[in-house]
Amino acid sequence: MQIIKNLVRIVLIIILFLVTFVVIQLPTLSEAFWPNETSKNLNITTHVLVFVSMTAIAMSVVIFLYNRTNAQKLFGQPITLKNLCIMLLFAFGSQCIQYLISLGKSSGSDSSIISAVKSPLCLITITTLIIVSPLLEEILFQGVLQGGLLNKVPSIMAIFITAVVFAFFHGYSISISTLELFVSGISYALVYFLTEDIKMSFMAHSISNCIVLLLDILK
Repeated sequence: MQIIKNLVRIVLIIILFLVTFVVIQLPTLSEAFWPNETSKNLNITTHVLVFVSMTAIAMSVVIFLYNRTNAQKLFGQPITLKNLCIMLLFAFGSQCIQYLISLGKSSGSDSSIISAVKSPLCLITITTLIIVSPLLEEILFQGVLQGGLLNKVPSIMAIFITAVVFAFFHGYSISISTLELFVSGISYALVYFLTEDIKMSFMAHSISNCIVLLLDILK
């Protein structure tokens, strides 16, 4: 009977995690062109309202889940030089490793994002990519999963599981792109493990996204 209860609990946790991952993608709805929209024909006010409201909803959900799973205060850790150095090392190091994995060739850029960056949606898109998405995802993956649900699992296993989940939630398949995402996942998980600070893993994620975006724009 206890085994069945544990299985049901695991299934419910997985479902809740999946639903939360979908919820934190809601702000991205505002960064893309909607049906029948073009760069010269869009309602920027509506996009801003969607961005603000969806971000508020997603942030509320993920922080609620964090508080239910992780005993550590979310932003209570002081920023130190040591932690900043660790963050920068893994942020830039992971990008170098991904470059080597792809042999210097891009694994493919999102043309819709590039189009949005070159349109009136530029500010919303950049804010989502550099701030909103990294923050929401780090609270979910490092705060809820690694530091919360997996807090009783050996650290190495928790880091590996978190990185695998991160990669497949973004990649959906076994490919070079997913391997690169796994490298990012390992990097963010290690930053969180070494610093015990969500702010550091968020900054590492943000810098990584910024590097990728800049490389795509410069192509």
